[in-house]
Amino acid sequence: MGGLVLLFWLSAPALVPPAIEAAAPHYAAEWPDGARLSADTIEGWHGSDARPTLAGRALLDLARPAHWLRNNRADAASSPATFVELQGGDSLPGNVVGFRAGGDAPYDQLPPHLLVEPRVAIDLPGMPPRATIRVAVEHLRRVVWKSRPGLHDQPGTLFYRGDRRQAFRAIRWSDTGVRLLTENGSLAVPIADIAEIHLPRSDSWETHLRRLAVLAPVGATNLVRLSTPDGLRLTTSLERLQTRAIGETADPDHAFQAVQPVWSLDTFFVKQSQIREWQFFPSNQLPLTWIDPVASTHRAALSSGWQHWRLDANVHGDRLAAAGEAFGWGFGVHASHELQFVLPAVAKSFRSRLALDKAAGEGGCARGQVFLSSAPHRPLFESDLLIGSKRVLNTGPLALPRSTSEPLRLVLVADAAAKDRPSSADPLDIRDVFDWLEPCLELQSAELQLTVDRRAASAIAALQDWSLDGDHGIDWRLVNLFDQRDHERPAFRLAILPLNGPLTLSRRLHVEAGRESLAVLIGRREKLATPSDVEVRVNGIRVDTVAVPIWTEIGPRRPLLVKLDGYAGRDLEIELEIRPTDVRSYVEWQGAALMPPPAAAAAQR
Repeated sequence: MGGLVLLFWLSAPALVPPAIEAAAPHYAAEWPDGARLSADTIEGWHGSDARPTLAGRALLDLARPAHWLRNNRADAASSPATFVELQGGDSLPGNVVGFRAGGDAPYDQLPPHLLVEPRVAIDLPGMPPRATIRVAVEHLRRVVWKSRPGLHDQPGTLFYRGDRRQAFRAIRWSDTGVRLLTENGSLAVPIADIAEIHLPRSDSWETHLRRLAVLAPVGATNLVRLSTPDGLRLTTSLERLQTRAIGETADPDHAFQAVQPVWSLDTFFVKQSQIREWQFFPSNQLPLTWIDPVASTHRAALSSGWQHWRLDANVHGDRLAAAGEAFGWGFGVHASHELQFVLPAVAKSFRSRLALDKAAGEGGCARGQVFLSSAPHRPLFESDLLIGSKRVLNTGPLALPRSTSEPLRLVLVADAAAKDRPSSADPLDIRDVFDWLEPCLELQSAELQLTVDRRAASAIAALQDWSLDGDHGIDWRLVNLFDQRDHERPAFRLAILPLNGPLTLSRRLHVEAGRESLAVLIGRREKLATPSDVEVRVNGIRVDTVAVPIWTEIGPRRPLLVKLDGYAGRDLEIELEIRPTDVRSYVEWQGAALMPPPAAAAAQR
């Protein structure tokens, strides 16, 4: 809300005339060139082909989008009591209530996923409310049923609701609890006994490549992360973000952003006026906060209570801020502290800002240093000494060499300058609250795309056991489609588009007696995709050619059935050749399975 705020106060013995203070502009944004603009409205952010601007400048330019966009009138962020945290930093406030190993049928192959009751609004007005959101377990980082204040990240640990904890190597989910693989064997734990589960750490870089394969399969888009005051944090791309207006399109209270991150099988509808902050990244940029440190070392004398680093917060857990400005992402530490990160081979350069956090006030003393593991005693960058939270320094782009042997490590050091601390500074390190602000890696675009292309097929769970006869980006490509006519589960879905004529999917199957029917769930969205045919071959011999079925929002999706009578006990080479008609012949592949003839007949009905 715009307008004026009138402030009145009494000063003895007379009434002082009122002072007038203008309200802050509704929105503010920063761009890579350092420009900061603000305005009361965002122009043009409605419709499926939105091109939003703030104060006349484009927010979503593909080459140089805004760093961030902030809603100055959103409520302050709060920490949810129950939530699911994902690899890379996303978070869903909610309560885990169940688990599903896959889809509703053997030929409907979905990744294993948790059922989460969201504690935030996720539906459009008038839309049938969804009781749960489906969250793929492969992306989990932490699951919290009862938050324990002050508990730091401890990968591979289950925390009971009492004081006990249990280390584990692997985990298996069920509808009622988990089964852990521990040093002493297998252990079952019901959900009712669990406060938190911290999953074993996975390869952050590999996770990011899988994220890109879904959100930006051909790279020509921006990644977007948005957050709300109630703890919801979602990372998506412009391919998986659309604005839906209910009523007046210019009113942010009537605008909703349809967003689907890689870890969710469902789309979130988030009211635009409730979004606290957006962050934007070209697909060849990687915020360092999306990569887990592989080592963290604290060497301060009097600050052992702050020996753990913080993600997107200062070491006390408050928002990153310095020199009167707030920042979008980063690491909070207490000097002296060292963080190490394994660099991907395609890393081209690194940049970051750095400062003593506002919590240091006018005290504290530290410098920032950046090293590479290949030259541990020669800093790639070293800042001046910082005293007090008055200045924000910038490393500028630091070129990163290519490693010909083992991967390089990037080392960020917040140095308390114990040996050359000036006499004017605090004699002790108590206020050395240090922030790495908006650290980011720039990646080699062409090499990154080749790396993503090699993972494209794995982005669709149902393609796990199938081979495609060609290369992603040359012979076929993945396309994100959104069809909100699926009223119960509207979602962005990955479709396959053949680029150079027919595309063949193949796999080898052993046909067991009594399972001589192959159910294939393949289809196209009405009005979104043009017709395609699929030719079925068994051991190189054509069995049938049929039109790819049309999927609508009404009724279940029926599989195609391939009869394999007479093949029981044999190994078969199954080939499905998809024949497109034009550049919009997208097909969706949900999976295939051998089934008994009676079950196959029921599926056909």
